[in-house]
Amino acid sequence: MERERENEILGMEPLAKLTQELLRAALNLQPKEVRHLIDSYYQIQGHRIRLENQLRAATNLNELNPFINWLYKQQCGSEQRIKAVLDAYSSTRPEGKWAKSITGIGPVLASGLLAYIEIEKAPTVGHIWRFAGLDPTLRWFGGDEAKRIISETLGRTTGPVTDDDIRVVAMVAERTPESILRLWPIDKDGNLKPKTVASLAAALAKRPWNHRFKVLCWRIGTSFVRQRHRVGDFYGRIYEARKELETRRNEAGEYAAQAAEILRTRKIGKTTEAYQYYKAGKLPPGQIENRARRYAVKLFLAHYHEVAYRVRYGAPPPKPYPLAHLEHTEYIMPPNLHVIGL
Repeated sequence: MERERENEILGMEPLAKLTQELLRAALNLQPKEVRHLIDSYYQIQGHRIRLENQLRAATNLNELNPFINWLYKQQCGSEQRIKAVLDAYSSTRPEGKWAKSITGIGPVLASGLLAYIEIEKAPTVGHIWRFAGLDPTLRWFGGDEAKRIISETLGRTTGPVTDDDIRVVAMVAERTPESILRLWPIDKDGNLKPKTVASLAAALAKRPWNHRFKVLCWRIGTSFVRQRHRVGDFYGRIYEARKELETRRNEAGEYAAQAAEILRTRKIGKTTEAYQYYKAGKLPPGQIENRARRYAVKLFLAHYHEVAYRVRYGAPPPKPYPLAHLEHTEYIMPPNLHVIGL
């Protein structure tokens, strides 16, 4: 029996190639399905990288296992097939084609933007920044803080709440009533729980941004950094220029107040390198790096928003958001608009 099983495994064929019919089916994928495919892609990619490391080590030791080699090829095949499906999907809309024209943005990241962003729900790019957790004014309160806000605002800790109560709490918490209602708890049958203080506290305590979309934006920033020296790069150069500016500001002590606040509100080990920076009135290098990456990603999202808005409504967005929010002295036009005829 064991020999039969061994023969069965060794005789396995690689995954079949994607047919034209399957690629056509990709054009009708729903956003939820695309998000699932993206998660699967990165999981498979992680497995493939680990297998690749195993193979490299085994090859160096002259201990190459045929099954590990076969499994590695399967992972490579699955990874490329999902990427091909997402390439077809992201080409179905102009904003997807535009995104793929950007150095550092491939089919997977472009599909993620299409699957997570609904332009009808984002009249300004600020909505997208908040959804991605890139708005520094948006706080994640947690249970105790949410209860405190409600208690101080409404003057009670139990009982029912009205729509007016929700609006008042939203204003104090610097949220919108709609964003709180989207996080409203549900019961075991999938129905919204009654409007009570407990339900309001549960909604206010939840993470106010989409974690998976935030990770996608982090991947976009990482890609910009890695691809910044390629011909045609745009946002990698934005990242580099911003990092130089952030470094100069940090050395000039412009972030001393932030450093002091972090020392006051967070537990930073006194033996750590980060503590020495904060104590000197500066931000650690890691924070400077992250600030520069976020800046490049936010500008890219502003440009993506403009492209998607023009495609959907045939007009530019209502606000000159780069001027208002990104400290530009002049408007920076999105690159590669010719790709989609804008």
